[in-house]
Amino acid sequence: MDITINIDPLAGFCPGVTKAIAVADELLQDNSNVYSFGELVHCDEELKRLEESGLSVMSTADIDKVHHSKVLIRAHGVSPDMQHKLQISDNEVIDATCNIVRLLQRKVRISSIQMQQVGGQVVIFGKKKHPEVEGLVGYSQSRTIIIEQSDDFSGIDMVKPMCIFAQTTTNVSDYDTFVFNIMQKVRDAGGNQHDMQVFNSICGSIKARVPKLRLFASDHDVVIFVSGAESSNGAYLAAICKEENENTYRISTEEQLKAEWFANARNIGITGAASTPVWLLQRVSEKLNQMLCT
Repeated sequence: MDITINIDPLAGFCPGVTKAIAVADELLQDNSNVYSFGELVHCDEELKRLEESGLSVMSTADIDKVHHSKVLIRAHGVSPDMQHKLQISDNEVIDATCNIVRLLQRKVRISSIQMQQVGGQVVIFGKKKHPEVEGLVGYSQSRTIIIEQSDDFSGIDMVKPMCIFAQTTTNVSDYDTFVFNIMQKVRDAGGNQHDMQVFNSICGSIKARVPKLRLFASDHDVVIFVSGAESSNGAYLAAICKEENENTYRISTEEQLKAEWFANARNIGITGAASTPVWLLQRVSEKLNQMLCT
């Protein structure tokens, strides 16, 4: 039986991750003392490649321990306070914050000042422990509420002004549902919907990819989705594939492939998250060829 294995042509790093990886690779060519502040990407295989090239990962606890080195701020960005702590160290700090995240940081800062003046609040729809969200909270000088579920309104005062933002990699439909629900809650509580500012802050490249990813998933018998276990956009995009094709399997490495997934498959698609390198997708393809075509 002939089997076709296709790698999604639109898969691979998003622009923000591409920039951060390119900066890291360039630094590693010229300097052996290179650190990233936090894991550069949510992909263990890419992290291994970078570590083998000499990249070390540092955390907040390491700021006073790392000296005379180059420190790379990852695409997720950091809070102003953390940026200051890194800048006053005796290290060279290279900021690779994603341009989309940087723009969102500015919007949160400005909106927070506005909300502080009117006794309002800033609402961020995203993962509380995600580094991007942790950084965004640092840009907010007013009351900030982090919401993770579209039906959770804990801590939000429905009669006070608010600015609402989304983590750049969050699920579009979940955010839309949350915004719809909270507008209803504000109306029911007697609040003024004109006091609500809703920002469309989800990354455009992620949103644009969704309809094409649905087509890719529906065009194949089996879909292998490759991403790190901690990748937020990986979880979101894999779920999109699963909605279109129940034979979607999420893996982190080619060693997790199982032959029984492909018992009746003639057309297999391989795709991944915005933090999944193309070389890893190619490695999965090569493994599948060994399993099924030899």
